[in-house]
Amino acid sequence: MSNKGGRKRGEDRLSSLPNDILIRILSRLPLRSAIVTECLSSQWRGLWTNITSINIETGTSWKYSDDFLNALDEIRLRIVSPFIHRFSFEFIHGVQGKFKPPYLDSWVQQICDRNLRELKLTWCSGGWSSERRQFPSFIFRTQSLVSIELRSSSEWDFPDDWEPIKLPNLKNLGINICPSTCEWVEKQIQLCPSLEQLSLSCNNIFWTFSGLRIVCSNQNLRRLSINLDSLAISHNVVINAPKIEYLAIRASKMSTFSFAKKPIMLREAKIDIFGTTTPPLLSHEINHLMSKFYENISNVRFLGFHINSRYNVSTVFRNTTQLTLTLDMYLSHRISIGMVLSMLEMCPVLDAMTEFF
Repeated sequence: MSNKGGRKRGEDRLSSLPNDILIRILSRLPLRSAIVTECLSSQWRGLWTNITSINIETGTSWKYSDDFLNALDEIRLRIVSPFIHRFSFEFIHGVQGKFKPPYLDSWVQQICDRNLRELKLTWCSGGWSSERRQFPSFIFRTQSLVSIELRSSSEWDFPDDWEPIKLPNLKNLGINICPSTCEWVEKQIQLCPSLEQLSLSCNNIFWTFSGLRIVCSNQNLRRLSINLDSLAISHNVVINAPKIEYLAIRASKMSTFSFAKKPIMLREAKIDIFGTTTPPLLSHEINHLMSKFYENISNVRFLGFHINSRYNVSTVFRNTTQLTLTLDMYLSHRISIGMVLSMLEMCPVLDAMTEFF
């Protein structure tokens, strides 16, 4: 009896909160969960239509996903909030075929028209797909956007009607790159005057192109993350970001990185180099370029290395006080100890070191 009374009092306390607080709570839930709160009581009925953040995940169950997706048009019409802070839409496995223009365009455009600040669109096919995607062009004309994340497990094309229009308020951009879009992405990076954080990834290991030359050029960029997961492909990355403070890279030994100017404001770097062999003809050139790269980041205070194979770094990190080493579990004990001792020698003013295996 007392338990029932306790539950009732708890429900009453929640329902007694002002509607604007309840709407904030609902805005933090996935859209499906927010909608089912209509069943709680008459007070909750229709309250979800005022949410300011929309998170849609199609799910991995065909039946569950189809039932939900069939109702999305009605749901879209019922959302009445004039301001949407965040919109996240994830397409998983077979259901993604439903979201092709004009269906996807109508969904995203209506949300963008509500002073949208954060947009995240993800295609995940559960493996490699030859189907090419095209993100709606009006995304890049929505000047209220502060954050854009566009991810796809397959290649994508830039919009046919694309024009080099600036996104004056954009501070965060996360996007996949591939051969057909690399130049387009480079231009977009340059045309974002407020951009502070950039995340680039090229993680389709089945691509067979010879490699990308990627130029990251932005005068106000503070944080840069680059993930190049293609094992046997050589990429050449040039960074022109004089205000950069944080850099994280993951790439194979085949890839090289360089700076247009030495990043004197760089304070933290995380380096993940993988792969066991480098073709002899490229080895000398790659080692030379990467030695210059390490010299350019040698003033960082916080340094992280993920070492997957025997990899020698001869640069002295003069100002590094905190070092994080992640050693691959497949490395022999002798090589692991050698790597640790070598890095200790390269960091003469080290205060703290953390190891992960």
